[in-house]
Amino acid sequence: MNYEQISSHESCGPKLALGVKVNVSLPNMTEREKLIVSCMASECHDALVQERINTDPENIASGIKEEADLRACFPYLIHVKKVENPYFAGYTNKSRLIVTTQKGPISVHLRKRVIEIDWSDSDVKTSAFDMFPDEDVTKSNQLIHAWSYAKATEYIKKILEST
Repeated sequence: MNYEQISSHESCGPKLALGVKVNVSLPNMTEREKLIVSCMASECHDALVQERINTDPENIASGIKEEADLRACFPYLIHVKKVENPYFAGYTNKSRLIVTTQKGPISVHLRKRVIEIDWSDSDVKTSAFDMFPDEDVTKSNQLIHAWSYAKATEYIKKILEST
């Protein structure tokens, strides 16, 4: 059989170098058939990368530490539920925490460089603009970004002390 390379997807990095090539023996492949193969090869590549990241011992340890650091931002908590982080969808070591407090649920999760705190589902209806007027960070309604765990702790304390 004569095979033709239809798709190739590669990742390079110090910890992860991965390539997926797909060769197909199918005479007179249409562009639509080639597109199907390319899309599936891309999904395969991405799934392998995600699996490697999710099972890497360093990433697992980092995720455990990040979760502990996020929990430590709360002076006390009633219940913690881990859900998928919308900014790291599919990555099991980057959870979003829904923390039940005496004021209701507060969502916290890491983004690339900030910690996002969202209290829109809580009993606290004060906006971030009113509660943190002097903070030069991203704010919207009941949401604020903290640039450190110390700042996140400070913001959460203020939210929980709010009426």
